[in-house]
Amino acid sequence: MEKVELRPAYEWDCNECGTTNLARVVVREIDPKTDSAYSELIGLGDDADGVWTLVPTDVQCSHCGMAFEAEYMEDEM
Repeated sequence: MEKVELRPAYEWDCNECGTTNLARVVVREIDPKTDSAYSELIGLGDDADGVWTLVPTDVQCSHCGMAFEAEYMEDEM
């Protein structure tokens, strides 16, 4: 079976037309020492695996074109 690359994204609903959208995120490339420091800061163990991402600050609906300020709802994650 052929492989595809998965990329992180944030899902959001347009306040104007209700369309569900995906906003691709920037994956932050950081050195292993900084990665370890960030992981320790938020309480992850040494065996944690993943990527660091930057949350979009604004988004635009793919259907109606309306633009919105993005708010990251950390407590819902």
